Amino acid sequence: MTDSKKKLRRMCDSIAEDVEQNRAFGWDEEGDYLQAYSYSFVISSDKRYEHVRVMVAGGGPNIWIDTQDQEVQGFWGSYVYKKPIYNLDHVDDYFEEIWNSY
Repeated sequence: MTDSKKKLRRMCDSIAEDVEQNRAFGWDEEGDYLQAYSYSFVISSDKRYEHVRVMVAGGGPNIWIDTQDQEVQGFWGSYVYKKPIYNLDHVDDYFEEIWNSY
C-alpha cells in the first residue's frame, strides 16, 4: 500500500472517530471541530431535509461525510476508501438546522 493510500485511510478513520465521538462541526473550549468546506443537501419533494454530504477535506485527498450512506468517503487519485459510521444524528441535526434557516 502506498503512503498516499495509508494517509487517506488514517485521515478517514480519524474523521470517522471524530464524528462518532460527536466532535464534528461546531466549536468548544478546545477549538474548532471539523470544518465543512462544502455540503450538498438531499431534500424531499416537499422540501424537507433528508440527508447531507459534507466535504471536510479537499485538494490533496477529498473526504466527504455522507449521512445517507452512513460513511466517510475518501478519494485520492484513483484510490477510494470508505469507512462506515453509525452515530450521525448530530451531523444531520446540525445541517438540518442550516437547511431550515434558508
